[in-house]
Amino acid sequence: GAQALTFSKTSSSSPTFNFTVGGKSLLPSFSGQGLPAFCRDGKGNIYIGNGNTLHFYTSEGDRSGTPTVVTGNIKQLVGDSKTGKVYLLDDNKKLYDVQAESPLSNWPSVSLSSFSSIDCIAAHGGQVFVLGEQTSGTKLYVYNIESYSTPPSFQLDNGNPNAIAAPPSDISNYQYTDMF
Repeated sequence: GAQALTFSKTSSSSPTFNFTVGGKSLLPSFSGQGLPAFCRDGKGNIYIGNGNTLHFYTSEGDRSGTPTVVTGNIKQLVGDSKTGKVYLLDDNKKLYDVQAESPLSNWPSVSLSSFSSIDCIAAHGGQVFVLGEQTSGTKLYVYNIESYSTPPSFQLDNGNPNAIAAPPSDISNYQYTDMF
């Protein structure tokens, strides 16, 4: 079974992050502003994004394959608990269907460039949820993830925007999460 994934950080202006599974250190400690991207797939395998590099580990914490370098910096990683798939959003608003044992050139991807900004994404049950702004105001968009045998092999269909309210004005320290 999958071992527990833990991470810790120092509390400084430039925090250092440490990831461990079953007592094994997964990455050399790294420093930087902001939280690194990480998630698990349906088999418990671990994905950790650091800058523009994606690292792969087995559910027991052993390195799996070689790290993959993506075009932009990794903004978010999300796992779909129903399908077991992992999706990566980079800061160029490109969404990848991560294929851990394949080179980046084989990863299906789709551009989310219609968004002027993206706050966060989530995936569940073959759908991707995008919280972002396309024209005016932040909305939650829900897309069906479609895979085809002919190009473009990866598409998002049936985007349905839903208006959401801003957090109450007395809440200033909130974060989005990809957990349901």
